[in-house]
Amino acid sequence: MFSIWNEAIGAQDEIDRQRKQLISDIEGKLQQRVSQTRLFLIRWKLI
Repeated sequence: MFSIWNEAIGAQDEIDRQRKQLISDIEGKLQQRVSQTRLFLIRWKLI
């Protein structure tokens, strides 16, 4: 009985470890990097 219980706990620990790793990997991929570059400038004058 304890052997099955220990296996279940060990399996759950491994699942939790893999879940945390997957979440960490996904968060890393979702990080956005924002940059700003001026593409053009329009100047006008009202006469």
